Amino acid sequence: MDRSCRRCGAIRVALKRPDFIEAVARRAGLPGEDAERVLDAAVDEIARAMAAGATVHIAGFGTFGVRTVAGKRGRCPASGEPLWRPSRRAPHFRPVQALDALLDA
Repeated sequence: MDRSCRRCGAIRVALKRPDFIEAVARRAGLPGEDAERVLDAAVDEIARAMAAGATVHIAGFGTFGVRTVAGKRGRCPASGEPLWRPSRRAPHFRPVQALDALLDA
């Protein structure tokens, strides 16, 4: 589905999960159900490792990790009352240089 960015107007194309599974199945020569199981297992293992605080490096693609985002002051949009947003853990992805170069080409 094509959508444009509200802020800058750039056109974005989203690759939805069923389309991604179909593309992986076609490229790997697997039935769609097998490709879906492989994707589910890979995503589950990455999420499990990150939840345990580990870093997951996939050669030729990038590194998935967890960063701690510091707490900060905020304001309640409804009442304007100041509030404190506590620190939290957030997922992070860093692509390898080859992927960065491919995206900039």
